[in-house]
Formats: sequence, structure tokens, C-alpha cells
Amino acid sequence: PLGHSSSIEPFLPPDPLAVRGRVPGQIAEVEEKRRKRGGQASHETTLAKSVCISPCGNYGIVGYSCGRIDKYNMQSGKHRGTFWAYPPLGHSSSIFGLAMSGLGDELVSGSFDGTVKVWDFDKRKLLHTFDIGSPVNQLYMNTENSLLAVTSDDLQIRVLDLSSRKIVRKFQGHSNRITDLCMSSDGRWLISASADCTMKIFDIPTSRLIDWVRFDKAVTGVSMSPSGDFVCTTHSDSVGLYLWANRTHFANVFLGASSPSHAVDLSLPSSAGPLADIADDTEEAAAGPAMLPITEQLLPELITFSTVPRPRWQILANLDTIKARNKPLEPPQAPQQAPFFLPTLPGLEPKFVPNEEEREEEESKNSKIIHLSELRPSTKFIKLLRKCRIAQHASFSDCVRHLSELSPAQVDLEIRSLSPSLDEDGELALFLDMLIEELPTGRNFELLQAYMGSFIAIHEDLLLAASPLRDRLERLRDLERRMWLKLKDKLQKVLCLVGAFAHRQ
Repeated sequence: PLGHSSSIEPFLPPDPLAVRGRVPGQIAEVEEKRRKRGGQASHETTLAKSVCISPCGNYGIVGYSCGRIDKYNMQSGKHRGTFWAYPPLGHSSSIFGLAMSGLGDELVSGSFDGTVKVWDFDKRKLLHTFDIGSPVNQLYMNTENSLLAVTSDDLQIRVLDLSSRKIVRKFQGHSNRITDLCMSSDGRWLISASADCTMKIFDIPTSRLIDWVRFDKAVTGVSMSPSGDFVCTTHSDSVGLYLWANRTHFANVFLGASSPSHAVDLSLPSSAGPLADIADDTEEAAAGPAMLPITEQLLPELITFSTVPRPRWQILANLDTIKARNKPLEPPQAPQQAPFFLPTLPGLEPKFVPNEEEREEEESKNSKIIHLSELRPSTKFIKLLRKCRIAQHASFSDCVRHLSELSPAQVDLEIRSLSPSLDEDGELALFLDMLIEELPTGRNFELLQAYMGSFIAIHEDLLLAASPLRDRLERLRDLERRMWLKLKDKLQKVLCLVGAFAHRQ
């Protein structure tokens, strides 16, 4: 009874290369049967599903299909900890999304089991669990405001606030799998791409759809530049990266109060060139603007901005710096084109016939007549100012409208062309009268501020020594102080309302 009852078979240990020496994430051929699912070494027989790097760049985080999350040192590759717990505290299925907070103190994981968990990164302890109710596909973290966007199999996008530990927004509308999503740097816009060939842009504060486009091919990836001026997309069956300009960054685009009811078809650029796109733009420009600009004040007590694109009045403050930076070292010189046969004057000595431009230039040099138009040019803006001075009840709105149609360099030239005369009927006084009359209306507020700043910077020396214009300058100062106090009061009311609504959530 103490000995063997049958023949002794030789003992062959399992392949040491299949059991020992395995790296995390490698599939082993031989596995011990006694190890339970979720145990210490179960990740060695599963696949890595998602990865993430800490903001400091020292740690790499790997999520496996068994629900386990490991932390490794990026330089040495050594294992530094495990984010794991038995269900329901831990994940029971594959990890499909990992994200780190901006400070690097919290780790967020999304799993196929329909939960999103927040972990303490240093202590590796579970802090909070969000029940999504559907398998999670991917995560996107905005480190500026701790907003987390989560996509799931129910074709919904949920926005989580990690500070308050609440689901603050839900967006839906795609008819196929959501392939990618991103947020703007300020956390205001959420862009989603789907396999149904559409891309949607949602406004997070107002919780509504603001743009909806449809492409020729399914969208596989989307990303927005940090400044928000471009959006990059990738598409199926294509190896190219497509850049799309953000119209709201280059022009004032009024987003309607209602969401778009249908998608706008947008064709991908082809190798044939941009001729088709140019034709489409020409037809759209010929059709006219989709929405007329706002020219009248909605209410007398409001302060309204103009419809002029932002760069056209922001450049005025730094126009001299831009000109100095873009000034070429040597101005380009066009070569003089001479005819094949040069005409000559009749005579014994051959002399070339001067062209008309050289003849007029020579005559102007020899002439002693001085035209007044050459001494004092009068531009259209100056004529409008004088017209408003002659008409007693005329409005200066035409002058402001004319300046708004000019480029920043042309506006700077118009302001520099004002006569340095300090008379009460001079052009400097007329420009001050335009500011004094237009500021109380509340229209074109940012335009008038830009024009006034450029006017004071250019004619500062004259205004300091202008005693006849002192009354106008004092009125402009009092009016400017009253307008800014009014704007500050309205901003304070809005901030109080936003603070009250934020505490109610």
C-alpha cells in the first residue's frame, strides 16, 4: 500500500520558456490550471487592449482583456503596480479605454462591462465607479477642465465631470459605430466621427448639435488643432490626412438657435486638384451669404459686437510689428522689358524714342505748377467725415461701415492720413466726434475700441498738445468709462447666474 500500484512514467516539466520568462501581454502556450481568472498572473495569457502614458512621461499604463491594469516604468520597463480588484469593485471584462487627469493624480479606465472607474494613481485604490449601462468603446479626456467623453455600444456619447463625479451631458444621433471623438482645447466643442460617414460637432454648454457633415467614405479618426483653427480627419480606404478649416476661427459665423436637420454633403479632395472645390466655392459665393449680418441694435440697453472677422480688427494693435517682420531685405525689382526693335529719333546721331511714362515724368519734373490735390489727398473716408460735418443731423454709421470693409493696413492708412490740424473743424476733431456719437449706441463695440486704440497710438503727440480738442477728449474719456462700467455690470450678472446654476447641479 505504501508503494506504486502501476508503472512509473517519467516526469517531464512544462517548457520553461512558456511558463517562465514571459513578459506582460505575451500569450503563453502552457498555463497552470490552478490560477484563477483575475489572479496575479492572469494578464500573462491575455491581450493588451489599451495603453496610456502619464502626464509626467515616467509611467506607462496597460489595460488587458482580463480587466487588469498594470503600471510600468518607461525607462526601466519594470512593473510598478496593479490597478485591480475583485468584481464588482474591479473590472470583469476587457479594458477599452485609459486616460489620465491633467495633474496625473487620477487614472480613468473604461471596460466592456459597462463601467468607468476612477483610480488613485499613487495608491492604486478605487475612488469612484460610473455605471454607463452599455459596453464602453473608448475614452477621451480633456485635461483643461476634467471633462471625460465616453462612447459605448448604444451609439451614445456621455460627458462625465470628474470633479463632481456626475454625468453632465448625453449626445446621440449616429446610426453606426462611433470610431473616434475629440474635444476642443477650451472644452466647449465635442467632435464625433462614425462609420456611417458622418461627423458631428456638439456644443457642450448648450447641449445641442451645431454642425453635421457627411463624407464620401467612413470616418476612422478625427482630431482638432490646439488653437481650434483646423480639424484633421482620416477615412477608410485612404492613407491621406484631410485638413478642414474652421470657419468660426476666420470669420463670424452665427450658429442658429435650432440644430441642423440634415447633414451637409462634403466631398473629399481628389488627386485631380482643387478645381472642383473652387467651382463649388464660386457658386456658393454667387448665391450670396446664408445669413445677413446684424446691423441694427436689438435693444437699446445691449452692447452688440460687429460681424467683422476678428483678425481684421485684432491686427491693428500689432500692425507695425507685423510689417517689420514681413518686410523683405531687398525689395523685388522687375526687369525692364525692351522691345525687339528700339525706335529712334530722326537725325544724324541715333537717339532712342522715350516711352510715354518717361516723357510724362520728365515733363512733371520740369513743370512748376503745383496741384493742391497732390499736396493733400482726400480719401473716401475723409470725404464721408466732412459730409457728416456739413449735414447737421447726419450719422457717422456710414463712416464706421466704410472702415469695417477695409483691410487692417487700409484702416491704418486712413487713420494716418488724417490732417494734423488741431482746429475744431479739423479731421482729428471729426474722428473724435465719430467715436463720441457711435459709442453710446452700443453697436460695433469691439471695432470702435480697436479704431480708438489705433487713433490714440498714432496721433498721441498731437492729442497731448491739442488744447482745442480737450473738451472732446474729456467727453470721450467719460463716455468710455461709462460704457466699460456698463459692460462690467452685465458680465457680473452673467457670472452670478452661471455660478448659481453650477451650484444647483
